[in-house]
Amino acid sequence: MKAAEPESQARTLAYWVLGTLLVLNAIVWLMQSPAVSMRDSLTLPVPQRIGDWQGRNWPLFHNEQAVLAPARLISRVYSPLKLHSQATRPNAELIWLNLLQSDSMSSMHNFYDSLLASGARPQVNDTRVIATAKGPLRATLIRCQKPDGAASYLLLWYQWPGGNAENRWRWYAEALRLKLSGRRPVWQLVEIATPVENPQTPILQSPELRRLEAFAKAFYQSAQREN
Repeated sequence: MKAAEPESQARTLAYWVLGTLLVLNAIVWLMQSPAVSMRDSLTLPVPQRIGDWQGRNWPLFHNEQAVLAPARLISRVYSPLKLHSQATRPNAELIWLNLLQSDSMSSMHNFYDSLLASGARPQVNDTRVIATAKGPLRATLIRCQKPDGAASYLLLWYQWPGGNAENRWRWYAEALRLKLSGRRPVWQLVEIATPVENPQTPILQSPELRRLEAFAKAFYQSAQREN
């Protein structure tokens, strides 16, 4: 029996290495683009008004656009249409939207990595499944603490015409399925965030999470109509 154990372990290791290589090869294949990949004019169908929120563009620096190229980014802040005369913090109910779009998977920078690079401390909470008129939207819920100590909640997901994924691994799997069927959709990576007014409130009971999910629902339904 002792002699058989090393053989069994070696076989297990070989299977693990083979499986890892197959996954890596699939990812590389997915990220390969045709010689002419980017379309002449990619549009970002994001309305200024989404549900009960009105948006305004957040200016991007030239170097930020250069780093993201050829992907395109919309950065926008949305505020409620209704007045909040009793709000103790005027900016408490703002929602920040970052949307990255490309038809090349290799140019889709990851927002989570960007948070880490900025010095923030993001912590993945769980996956939220939000019911919409266009089907369920799966998004990763993140609690983020900025370097100045301020906290915010984020929802992060990938989307394309007719589908969505809550993280990059599920996105890779869906992209593989679509590529095998001959489809090459335009990809969008969406991040929405809102400041946390009372960090002591459990995240699943917080008004911030309800606000994010209401915005995500309205945004996803609008985006799917446009695509």
